[in-house]
Amino acid sequence: MEGSVPAIMDDERETPCSETPTSGVTTAKLLQLPIATSELPSCSVVCQLQILQLPDIDFKSIQLHQQLTSKNTHNTTFTMGLDFLKRKTGVIVGDDVRNLFLYAQEKGFAIPAINVTSSSTVVAALEAARDNNSPIILQTSQGGAAYFAGKGVQNKDQTASIAGAVSAAHYIRSVAPTYGIPVILHTDHCAKKLLPWFDGMLAADEAYFKQHGEPLFSSHMLDLSEEDDHANISTCAKRWC
Repeated sequence: MEGSVPAIMDDERETPCSETPTSGVTTAKLLQLPIATSELPSCSVVCQLQILQLPDIDFKSIQLHQQLTSKNTHNTTFTMGLDFLKRKTGVIVGDDVRNLFLYAQEKGFAIPAINVTSSSTVVAALEAARDNNSPIILQTSQGGAAYFAGKGVQNKDQTASIAGAVSAAHYIRSVAPTYGIPVILHTDHCAKKLLPWFDGMLAADEAYFKQHGEPLFSSHMLDLSEEDDHANISTCAKRWC
């Protein structure tokens, strides 16, 4: 199925957490572009994704700096040239995702990836991206997806995480076009023990594809970095090709 692109982690990883996530935590991601592999001729994988945790920020100092320099920085927002995208607003998939990463690489800018846990965090992230005229990656983790579904839902067999991720995806798809920016809809680290969550989201991708001709999500991160290379790649291939 075209559209979503799985990601195989190589060195660094973030252990998925079923604990209640902290809202508003921002991570920046530097992604190498999808590459074809000889072992998987019909697939693309994203290798060596690095996570950079942002340091503690002195927001008062930043606010003061903005006040002092506002006259000089007003209306200097970076302007994207998005003629290369088939869909310029809302959730993008397939070639649009790859082309956006190529454009970011060419222009030398990063695309922020924000973990969302509720409609409120989705809206906050979209507003910030819109106000800065920036594309954005919105993603749910296994724990964050369960939180999106509600703390009253038991997560046996990843039921809550599947329901939360799928509901978040539909919500983001419904509101993202109104913000006038391209949005990549991603799911965060999925280790081997969380594969039922991954499979549930793939089932949602398939169902959405049958109706709309594209997957529900833009991409998924399959994090099998604790497994050997053969198990890592073969598990990814089994679920994607």
